[in-house]
Amino acid sequence: MCAQSPEADAAASPSPIWMADKVIQSPISILKPYEKNNRVHTAKSTAKLKASVAQFGFVTPILVDGQNGIIAGHGRYEAAKALGLKTVPTVVADHLSEAEVRALRIADNKLAELSDWNETALQIEFAELMDLSLDG
Repeated sequence: MCAQSPEADAAASPSPIWMADKVIQSPISILKPYEKNNRVHTAKSTAKLKASVAQFGFVTPILVDGQNGIIAGHGRYEAAKALGLKTVPTVVADHLSEAEVRALRIADNKLAELSDWNETALQIEFAELMDLSLDG
């Protein structure tokens, strides 16, 4: 029996996995932060995000629902506002129920906290970065 491609497997499953298929440049003014956001973005953390966006670009889109409510990316949203950006990259996840959106808001933040650092690899990465210039 021949193995199917992942796309064919997903299409054949009763509940295919939704895939983000495009990034949209959205006016920052239409985005709606979630008023019960459970992550606190301090001035210090927002400043660090702002510096990251300024150095590397806005490389991780903000995830929004079908009404432009922010699901994930409140910190990036705050950093973009602080930088005076007029538009930001967004991905619209309009396939989720209200309960799924609320659960994803928590999961998106919590799942990253559950991972551990590979301390050896991290030390090597920092040592190698010391020999490189991030200024260009």
